[in-house]
Amino acid sequence: MAGEMGVKLGLDVGAAPSPEEAVRESDVIITITTGSGELVRRDWLKPGALVCKMGSYQELQLEVNLRQSNLSEARENYKSRIDLGADNRQYVYLSGEVGAQSRFALPFERKASLADALYDAGGILSATGDVSQVYVLRSSSDPREFGAVTAWHLDARNAGNLALVPRFELRPDDIIFVAQQPVTKWSRAVSQILPQIISAGATLTN
Repeated sequence: MAGEMGVKLGLDVGAAPSPEEAVRESDVIITITTGSGELVRRDWLKPGALVCKMGSYQELQLEVNLRQSNLSEARENYKSRIDLGADNRQYVYLSGEVGAQSRFALPFERKASLADALYDAGGILSATGDVSQVYVLRSSSDPREFGAVTAWHLDARNAGNLALVPRFELRPDDIIFVAQQPVTKWSRAVSQILPQIISAGATLTN
């Protein structure tokens, strides 16, 4: 058959000893069959090879499996990039009296609000956070304005102001800061001083 096709096409046509040997070094593979057997295996293909299959459901299924395998591999690679921090993500940073001081990853292809970031971090600490002193800090992107910062202040004691929280759009590198309550400052100061006073008292007693 190879000789006959070579004469008809005017090309040098040769027969391979096996399907595997025919496939391994080929850039384009075309199969035409009504059989149900698998003609081409994925591990035979070199990178970038194009496979065209006609005539068999099994061959079509192989094509589907190959594409699913490629998609699964791409998905796993993407997950690995995220786990290793190698993805090109943009973040917002949370500081002060929040549930967890952390960074919030801005989602791909959609906007994120102040509510998204705050509640992802556990919200404002009710015991120590001052709900009247919530800030979003944003530095200027203009190099000529290096150090310039715009600050938005939210007083969450007013329930009406809470309606603004889901509507406030965050941008990359925003900083969300929640101040501590005045009593919290005193409590922390006392907790730092008290051990020293007790220690000094014990020394004098001895």
